[in-house]
Amino acid sequence: MKRWGFAICLVALAAVVLVAAAPAYAQVSRELIRNGDFTGVTEWSFKGECAIWRSNSDQTNEWVEVLVPRCSGNIQLAQQDLALKADTAYRLEFSGASSVGHDLAVLVTTQQAPNEGLGLDAVCDFQSAAAEQPISWESCTVDFKTPEAQQLRTQAQLRFWLTPFARADDLYRIDNVSLMEVGEPVDLNQCTCR
Repeated sequence: MKRWGFAICLVALAAVVLVAAAPAYAQVSRELIRNGDFTGVTEWSFKGECAIWRSNSDQTNEWVEVLVPRCSGNIQLAQQDLALKADTAYRLEFSGASSVGHDLAVLVTTQQAPNEGLGLDAVCDFQSAAAEQPISWESCTVDFKTPEAQQLRTQAQLRFWLTPFARADDLYRIDNVSLMEVGEPVDLNQCTCR
């Protein structure tokens, strides 16, 4: 009987040691964007009287493409019904390209007018493509923090806003959109594209 008691104590002690020695991993937030890889254009809304929106692809990838033949109106790509937490840090990542290096703005706002800001309001600066060169993809990242709870009353929407930057004959591409909660934000509202 003493042997069994001793063996049980050893097993219990080994279990405690194993649990104590296990590395602590940061909890990974769930992805908030639906269809961020643009397999078709479901889950996204397009606004722009002067733009042509289309889903495009090659043999390995799909993306959304915006062609601006003439520009005089509101041009934006949006995803609504994002369930964001109040007073929380998030990271938006996406791949983007512009045929002539024109910028675009990324915003998180309320869905209802007057589309109040919910923490993200940044401009992403694309590099100009060299003449006769295909436009190249850039990976963009921006961190932001949502406001206090009393300000976060409605569902949020992510907006890619081209209006103040797009000109006639511009071509924009967007793909691999991801929005996740992060522990510590880096450089709030500073969009970095590489």
